[in-house]
Amino acid sequence: MKIFAVFDDPKKSVSLNELNQIATLTEHELLQCLDGLRQAQRDVGTGQTLKAIISHFSSPSPRFRRERVEKNVRLIISNWVSFKNWSSGQLSRLCLLTKPDVDSIVKNDTLREIVRDRVSGLTVPTGFVDKLKDCKCNTSQLILSTPNYHLKDHS
Repeated sequence: MKIFAVFDDPKKSVSLNELNQIATLTEHELLQCLDGLRQAQRDVGTGQTLKAIISHFSSPSPRFRRERVEKNVRLIISNWVSFKNWSSGQLSRLCLLTKPDVDSIVKNDTLREIVRDRVSGLTVPTGFVDKLKDCKCNTSQLILSTPNYHLKDHS
């Protein structure tokens, strides 16, 4: 893979794979390259996380583990307003994922929006709402909120 640095001057493009070109850069330009590479590394990491999370959404529903679901509900409720466009199927499935996946979605706006857009058409698993009502945490927001969040079993 070839990586190029393009600076303010559109005529100045440097291949970061070529040491003789890198040697011509100023200290400021080298720092810009380093910042760009770090940002690219973060973006690749986010892409890998996104791919893994989406595959978890599309794999068969994991078992309803009360402790995990309660922790996930607390995380979701902590940033509830950002889930306003999520369907009940998406929210129910999100509650069943692992804590690291839910944590990533709750904390990263971009990741959350991409996941929401990519995983549509999910339905609430049979029995999910009844199990959710038995949780020790406050799930009323998740169950009884605005019309976008009506959780109904699709038996």
